[in-house]
Parts: sequence; structure tokens; C-alpha cells
Amino acid sequence: MPEDVYKGVDIIEHAYNFYKINGGKFVNADEESRKSALVEYALPLNIDGLEKDLAKYRYRIRYLVQRKLASQERCGKADC
Repeated sequence: MPEDVYKGVDIIEHAYNFYKINGGKFVNADEESRKSALVEYALPLNIDGLEKDLAKYRYRIRYLVQRKLASQERCGKADC
């Protein structure tokens, strides 16, 4: 596997589930066809996961930003 590729567990899971659904259908297909089919399958799953993660952490991020801003206002400067 190339060094500069994303090696996240989600990609491995998507590839495994893609194989369970499609079997060896894409084994002899050209690389572009395999890639296109896998992206068509996995991209919506990744987007859904990202949206769920953002929804889960959005409140926490907003809280931390507001806390930092309040602290800066109390200090009267941006680098406290």
C-alpha cells in the first residue's frame, strides 16, 4: 500500500462490506471502474459518519470557543 494514502479503519470496513455485497464482481475490472464503484458505495457512508460526528461534537466545540472568548474578555486581551 502506498505510504501517502489514508489507512483508516473505516476504509477497511467499507472495502470489506463492499466485497460482501459485490463478491468478486470487480476483481477483473479496470482500476478506474473498481475505484468508481467503491467510491459510489463508500462516500455516502463517510459523509453520513462525518455529519453524525459533527452533530455530536458541535456543542462541545461551541462551548470551548465561548469559554475561551469569555476568558479573553475577562483578561482584556486575546492571548491570555
